[in-house]
Amino acid sequence: YGDAWVYGYAWVYGYAWVYGDAQVYGDAWVYGDAHVYGDAWEHSPLFILGTRNSLSNAKKGHLRIGCKCEPFEWWLTEPAKAVARDNGYTDAQLIEYEAYVRLFIAVGK
Repeated sequence: YGDAWVYGYAWVYGYAWVYGDAQVYGDAWVYGDAHVYGDAWEHSPLFILGTRNSLSNAKKGHLRIGCKCEPFEWWLTEPAKAVARDNGYTDAQLIEYEAYVRLFIAVGK
């Protein structure tokens, strides 16, 4: 409902809702209790399984690593590195995850 669009080979079923300015298209399937609305993704969100925690686009412009969700750029700051060190990240993992964050910034905006 609203100004939402569902087209192409996309399916919306079950208790799923699509509303606001959202667009669902291509071969996308939205089902279960899913809700797609507002500024929903133009492309599939990025997900990476790192050596310590997974990384995903939690919402537009934000990155979730483990259970912490912050704006992309925050993850490149000293407070973010301190959180990682407090959680046992090695120097090699800090380098690994910085590369992942830069990839999210490059493709996620």
